[in-house]
Amino acid sequence: MLKRLQMHNYPLTNIFKEYRNHLKVLIIVLSFIIPFILLYHMDANSFNMTWKGRTYYLFFIWFFILGLVLNWEKYGSGTANKLRSMRRIIVFGATLTLPTFYVFVANFFGLNVRIVDLAEQLNIPWAHWMPLSIEYLVFTIFFVMEILLAYGLSSLGDFSLPYLLGTIGIVYTIDNLYPYGRFTPFQIFVPTTTMLAANVLNLMRYRTQLLGLTNGMPTLAVWGSKGGFVAFQAAWPCSGVDSLLIYTVTILLFLKKVLFLGW
Repeated sequence: MLKRLQMHNYPLTNIFKEYRNHLKVLIIVLSFIIPFILLYHMDANSFNMTWKGRTYYLFFIWFFILGLVLNWEKYGSGTANKLRSMRRIIVFGATLTLPTFYVFVANFFGLNVRIVDLAEQLNIPWAHWMPLSIEYLVFTIFFVMEILLAYGLSSLGDFSLPYLLGTIGIVYTIDNLYPYGRFTPFQIFVPTTTMLAANVLNLMRYRTQLLGLTNGMPTLAVWGSKGGFVAFQAAWPCSGVDSLLIYTVTILLFLKKVLFLGW
């Protein structure tokens, strides 16, 4: 009977050894899916917003799974197994719980409220948006920690997804600190995009006029068919600069695959 059990268990052992690196990736994905589901139940509408929302978490999971599919053989053979000691396994397991733990602490134990209070004390204009920005940055740190423990420092470059979450968190933070187009490095692109928007509206038979700068933001007036007009002040979040940054990071993820530089 013992011999029969060993014969049955042997293939399972081989399967586990063969796909242990794939299992690590799936576990890492799961460690973020769980807190994302919790956040969805708490605020489902935030997952419908690309600006100051959580829609990019869905892109994060999608890119992660897509990368796993495209690099299935690489994860199985090219990536070394770094979880060789019990201490490292325990630390890795504890790290996997950190994203979910953070969601509970931030939303049920007052951490987000304290972040807002601190931001208001520091006179941050968009203080109420700081918890979301920090959430993106914290998830980025947790993701990097999990990759370091699971695969080591040499494999960190194979996982480019932290740049996606980190870029969004930084962009949101910049807008919180410098709202209304006050961040000059991004705002310098706005006059060009505003002019392009005016040309497009002119092609659609609307009459437009650039009225110069108002509080550092280009102002575009648009006349309707009945003679009335509406004036828009354009800041860099409204001009597509943030979308351009995120699009660039996303394209670079795919270029790494195309140019055989890893994922």
